[in-house]
Amino acid sequence: MQTIKSLLTATLLGWLSHCCSQSNFSECMAAVERNNQSLLAARKSADAARLAARTGIGPEDPELAIQYLFGSPADAGDQLELLAVQRFDLPMVYHKKRQLADLGGVLSERSLAMERRQILSAASQLLMNIVFLNRQATLFSRQEAVWANWVNHEERQLSRGASGMLALRKAQMQHLEVRQLAAKNQLALQECLLQLKGINGGVPLVFRDTVYPGFPDPASLDSLEQAIEAADPELQQLEVERQLAEQHLSLASLQQLPQLEAGYRHQSLLGQRYHGLHAGLSLPLWENKGKRAARRAELA
Repeated sequence: MQTIKSLLTATLLGWLSHCCSQSNFSECMAAVERNNQSLLAARKSADAARLAARTGIGPEDPELAIQYLFGSPADAGDQLELLAVQRFDLPMVYHKKRQLADLGGVLSERSLAMERRQILSAASQLLMNIVFLNRQATLFSRQEAVWANWVNHEERQLSRGASGMLALRKAQMQHLEVRQLAAKNQLALQECLLQLKGINGGVPLVFRDTVYPGFPDPASLDSLEQAIEAADPELQQLEVERQLAEQHLSLASLQQLPQLEAGYRHQSLLGQRYHGLHAGLSLPLWENKGKRAARRAELA
């Protein structure tokens, strides 16, 4: 019995010293964030969405028209007409479009943050499982060594006649059970490492930690709830979507105002030339009809 106590004490001390080793949990999380293919695709998609949100917020392209009319009869002379026109909205429309573009960029960032949180959360849970399996593997290794020594001890006792076959069989059964548990744990560990390789973009990671990462204790439950709400990208995305809907409704109201156009006109006929300015406005009767009601329904 004293021999078993000594062996178990040595096992426990060795296991505790191994648990105090340096952790590379943060390095693995950084590698996953750097190599995960879904996250890389989400970053590219967010960049494309930010660029797309900045398109279409300026005025329309200017128009240039040239007309050359052949006169009849011949002495009527030919007529040349040149028209350059720029159509534009009221300034508050462009201001509203820029606000929508900014919110579109923020929305793409929130979507990326949600994707990042989901991937890193899955990676963190997987690493936690590997830490547990590593701790189990260390413990089983120590126990296997203990029972192997005890089997040897019982064999020596049996050879001297100081112990019976029953004690040896019990030690062998315990040794076999520990080996089976260690093999089962090793299979589970290999499966988790394969999953970690997949979430790391196919790049294998060496992770032998047996220490769970530490987390600071929150000051209070209220402060924890406030911190979660402030850092929750899903709640932030819902808020940005609400703001976008409100801005779209405001833009739809502004688009019911007429567009303006200004330009330059030149005309030449029978050696006489005419220069002048061109001005006009659109009548918003049909193009934006129903947009405001549709945006209000989306907001509701």
